[in-house]
Amino acid sequence: MILTMPKKRAAILSRDSKIESWIINNLKESDYDCIFFINFNDILSYENPEDLSILVTRFEDLDSVSGRVLLRRKNGALEKTPILFVTSGVEKWKIVSMLDAGADAYIATTASRPVFLSYVDALVRRARARKSRPSREIHGAYEFDLLSKKVRRQRTNIPVNVMEFHISLSLFRNLGESLSLNYLEEMTWGVSTGEARGKIRTHVSNLKRKLDLTPENGYLLTAVRGYGYRLELIPGRDRLSGKCDEVELDWSTS
Repeated sequence: MILTMPKKRAAILSRDSKIESWIINNLKESDYDCIFFINFNDILSYENPEDLSILVTRFEDLDSVSGRVLLRRKNGALEKTPILFVTSGVEKWKIVSMLDAGADAYIATTASRPVFLSYVDALVRRARARKSRPSREIHGAYEFDLLSKKVRRQRTNIPVNVMEFHISLSLFRNLGESLSLNYLEEMTWGVSTGEARGKIRTHVSNLKRKLDLTPENGYLLTAVRGYGYRLELIPGRDRLSGKCDEVELDWSTS
């Protein structure tokens, strides 16, 4: 008896028939079944949104009121569903803005079918890998909730946005190491275009203040000229939890 793996489900939303046809043709005879939606509200109310392996949509559709609502609510049932938006002649700053809002990646309509499928497969693999990861990480006094994308210190929420969450987590995961701007951009936005470097500098400046990453608190956050940033521990300093060089993982999903 030959066992066949069930196909993965790709949610498709495009009000442009040409873009929709381009997506369909690229997914034809692949491992994906296409499920079509008229608007984002239908996706949010879909009976089993966790069954959607990926959402492929058009930039102009995602850059709408309902599209922005979907991105803000992505921490719910769509947490494990990556969002790939298709672009055709969109300005780079708009692309960065959309990635900043929570989309996972983008691809141009000039891409070949193999490249498109490799993008889709890579996003789905990365999303599936997240399911087996711990739900939170504790780096000394700082608790990172990987599901809600929140940072807490002594059980108090620190007001950070999603981009600041990813940047700060990358810094804590790589204490003592210099992280390039390209690396931080890729870890935060999913791609490295060089367009978000100014945003990274602003986010890092905000994080230094919000998380109190100062020598008095046992941390030294420095800019590496022409490269990126480095977060270091200062030995002998009394920190809020007294164990800032320890990392704890919580594998619970509740």
